[in-house]
Amino acid sequence: MEKLIKSTTSLLSLSSSRKISIKHYKSIISILFIISLILIILTTTITVKYDLEKFTPFTTTISTTSNKPFKPFKPSSPKQQDKLQQEIDQHQLDNNNNNKGNKKKDKRIIIFPNNFPLIKDDQLVKYYTEIMNQALNPQDLIYRNRFDYKIPQFSYSTQQFELFSDDINNNNEQSSSQCSKLSNQINIKTSRAINKNGNLRQILTRFLQDDGPYFQEFSPFFPNLKEQLQLSNNNDNNDDDNDDIIKKHWYQFIGSTVWLQQYGVHLMISRIIYTEKDQGLPIISLAYLQLFDRNWNELNDVELIIPDPKSNSKPNYNKDNNNNKENNDKQLKYKSIIYPYFAPIPIYHNIKQLKKNNGRQFYGVEDPRIILIQNEFGYEEPIIIYNSHHRKISKIDHDNNHDNDQEGKINFKNYRSLFIGWLWQTQIGKFNLEQLSDIDYSKKNEYIKIKQLTRPNNQQNLIEKNWSLFLNHQEKLIDGYHSFIYFIYQFKNLKILKCPITTTTTNNNKENDNDNDNDNGCQWEYQIHDDNKFDSGYLHGGTELININEILENYLSSTSTISSSSSSSSIFGNGKQLINSIKDKLPSNRQLWIGFARAAMKNCGCGEKMYRPNMVILIKDTTTTTTTTTTTSTTDSGFGFGESKYKLTHVSSFMDLGIEILPWWEDQGLCKGNNVVIPNGISSWTIENENENEIESKLKSKSKLKVNNLMDYLILTITRRDATIDLVYIKGLLNALLSLNPNHNNNNNNNNNNNQINGGGDGDGIGKSSIFKSSIFFHGNLINDDDDSNINKNIDCALQYSHKYCQIYGETLKIEDEFQNKEKQKEKDKGSE
Repeated sequence: MEKLIKSTTSLLSLSSSRKISIKHYKSIISILFIISLILIILTTTITVKYDLEKFTPFTTTISTTSNKPFKPFKPSSPKQQDKLQQEIDQHQLDNNNNNKGNKKKDKRIIIFPNNFPLIKDDQLVKYYTEIMNQALNPQDLIYRNRFDYKIPQFSYSTQQFELFSDDINNNNEQSSSQCSKLSNQINIKTSRAINKNGNLRQILTRFLQDDGPYFQEFSPFFPNLKEQLQLSNNNDNNDDDNDDIIKKHWYQFIGSTVWLQQYGVHLMISRIIYTEKDQGLPIISLAYLQLFDRNWNELNDVELIIPDPKSNSKPNYNKDNNNNKENNDKQLKYKSIIYPYFAPIPIYHNIKQLKKNNGRQFYGVEDPRIILIQNEFGYEEPIIIYNSHHRKISKIDHDNNHDNDQEGKINFKNYRSLFIGWLWQTQIGKFNLEQLSDIDYSKKNEYIKIKQLTRPNNQQNLIEKNWSLFLNHQEKLIDGYHSFIYFIYQFKNLKILKCPITTTTTNNNKENDNDNDNDNGCQWEYQIHDDNKFDSGYLHGGTELININEILENYLSSTSTISSSSSSSSIFGNGKQLINSIKDKLPSNRQLWIGFARAAMKNCGCGEKMYRPNMVILIKDTTTTTTTTTTTSTTDSGFGFGESKYKLTHVSSFMDLGIEILPWWEDQGLCKGNNVVIPNGISSWTIENENENEIESKLKSKSKLKVNNLMDYLILTITRRDATIDLVYIKGLLNALLSLNPNHNNNNNNNNNNNQINGGGDGDGIGKSSIFKSSIFFHGNLINDDDDSNINKNIDCALQYSHKYCQIYGETLKIEDEFQNKEKQKEKDKGSE
């Protein structure tokens, strides 16, 4: 702009010294005006070239009220999104080149949420530098998110699995014939396994160079990291053993992700472990957080501007009880988090004890699962569930020879417990984890806020893990936020826990609340048998369970943002009609969840252990209750406030998914060690228009557009051989399940074709007549407590067929190995002739 002013001044002085016609003078002024407009446009594009002195000031407080909720998500046009994506890709490429040249990495991507009250990019810069008091590099990319969710293009293959119901009409059948009668064969389509492991050398190099408090706390567990990285860097293109030294001792696996709609990115948490031997014997296990764009490209040096609940004045409860709405003003302030980084989760550890046990015990975060909740402040927030070793005081032995009852020998008991962590909230020290600690960092360091989860009355086993979490969608609709998180504590003889997660019920950020005595803990939501007996059996927790009612409603709300033109509205209106027809068929008092457990088969015919996903379906029916005076009222959504009953209606056998299986040890066979495919999380599950990409172009050209099929897409994150993070897209699962026919007739094993349900085949979308079949989930009488003799039958059948899968798998591999060995021997014999 300064150059433009100088040019203008020189031209004007030239005009005064020389005789220029009025016509030429006007032409010069017009050209300068056009250039000025172009420069103004360029200075307000996504890449901000800013001059803070010329920005006009604005109010420094961003306020919202409970009767004015956050604005709905509004993406840019596809063309604008593509343009911004190109800038981001170039930005990441430049950063990678800087890394290779060992240049200082300054350039960041700074993302404000889509619903941020300030819209213009220059306002974002002003807020970031003046209100948040943060520094900006002129090359930083700063913008308010405009990206919407996207399903990448993949090729799919058809897969089949067995799904077993808990049919109350088959109670008297013999075991051998009952499983076949309870079985449906489900056809779906799956993608290949898409690997998302990071570059461990780069991850660990950054961890070492940052040298933050969290690294300093845990560096004694891996004292040779610097030397390992040097050896690895010095052996890049060589076959020396040192080239794989990082791969020998460091593993990344167990990835769980969520889509952050407000930021247009996938957020992943995973485990990174250090071991002296192999992946099965870790020494320390840390949690790693990273971001991916909507095309699953990893993003580095990304700063998310997130709401700061600690700085906000009041929660936004947004309740409406008895038509009396409580409106609380709240001022929303923001803070920033830069990704990727090792999540500073408070962990109990004792390196002296580790050395005494000769490495047989490990510390750290295990099996992290991530999920989004709607919090009481009105925005979505990621939380994690994980298990970890820690200790508690069991008793104090007082010395009888001393009169001082304040002295004694403290005895500890070791536990492996479940914890919940709020990734965007913090606490100081480990007061709620370690009852006694004289170590400085345990009292002063800043960590992610956590809380231990226990059974009612603080009861717990020595080992608590594999709880399957889910959220209550109807509860969110009534309260305006998630008040509780729910867990299937055990599948066999179903037990379900309900644990509070709001700020008011988890205020454990005070040092005098070490035992959370003032906190409302978990309570039993449901138990088939209130017998205080706990047996998880062979079916363990895997992913979270997704609420199907919410998936249907999400589709309806997403289509409301589509163009209101007559052509497009008729197309998506047809999709709404189809989804509404499904909702109408579901009983009004029913919620439905679907997720993936995992069965543990030991010595079943292939390796020491075999793991595969087992799909599970959980339903909840709420029955209205009556008292001597009145009947409990119902909500506007038709859900009663009466007794809640749950049922595990379906369990599948092992799901193969059609992906490549990896050996536990790379240089040995598939049945050596463990044969593992573990389901970790459901990243997203959406209903999409199959031909959505064609809609915009055809509407513009006024071409005829057929009524589009609807298809559901699920992203499953899995781990193979305890050493990978993989994504598998599953197409048409919901469609197949909503087509289940309870009136199928399968009187013999030769009639299996009647029980084949297609979900992912071409042309078999939700928009076809398949949804009008009499789905079993549309029936009103699914939960019957009169007879519990068949409670676990679907689990028993699923485990029986999973065991058969393992046996057949092992025998097949044995035959293949024998054949290959014979062929090798033939080749060897030919060579010796």
